[in-house]
Amino acid sequence: MFKTKTGEITVRVHQLTLLTKALRPLPLGKEDASGVKHGELSDPEQRYRQRYADLAVHPSPRGLPAARAIVTAMPRASLDARGYLEVETPVLQPLYGGATARPFVTQYEALDATMYLRSPTSCT
Repeated sequence: MFKTKTGEITVRVHQLTLLTKALRPLPLGKEDASGVKHGELSDPEQRYRQRYADLAVHPSPRGLPAARAIVTAMPRASLDARGYLEVETPVLQPLYGGATARPFVTQYEALDATMYLRSPTSCT
């Protein structure tokens, strides 16, 4: 037991063992007697929607996030070396998400749609 900075008494955990099973198993494919696979994550749209499952089931796309990080880091480093400053700019999105503050709402006349201003994640 210890007291937090705000004075709340809580329990300090040194080791945690999860004793429950997963609510949904990973979509591992099963092959029937005729050689047809069922239940695997093979639909491209489903693979993009369930990226966490795709990365757990298929080993091939695991290198993509690392490769993407390298590809985006190289131009950024080049621009940083030349003295450019990277800033976040506001982005309008069709569904509100993010911070708990009241969102800025606007009407996008060309699309006849209500749009919300994305909250910046960090200011550095």
